[in-house]
Amino acid sequence: MLQQFGFTQYESQVYTSLITINKALDPTAIVKRSGVPRTKVYEVLNKLVEKGIVLEATVEKKRQYTALPMEAMIEKLKANFDANIEELKKN
Repeated sequence: MLQQFGFTQYESQVYTSLITINKALDPTAIVKRSGVPRTKVYEVLNKLVEKGIVLEATVEKKRQYTALPMEAMIEKLKANFDANIEELKKN
């Protein structure tokens, strides 16, 4: 579903695995839940953090990741879409 909004398959899998458990996970747990290969999971997590839909924290020297709540993610997508429309109008 998220692929319709410009997310890759792996990004969709990681976000879905985080949002459905509703708690912070480390990369190893994300690999197990999402099915994304270990070699790709860090790259995917970094992209999702950059997009602002996954939050990263360090707890006891371990990186933990939490999904932005669905409603907040939807609002972020709407705001980005609206900003892109405005930019298009200016050009």
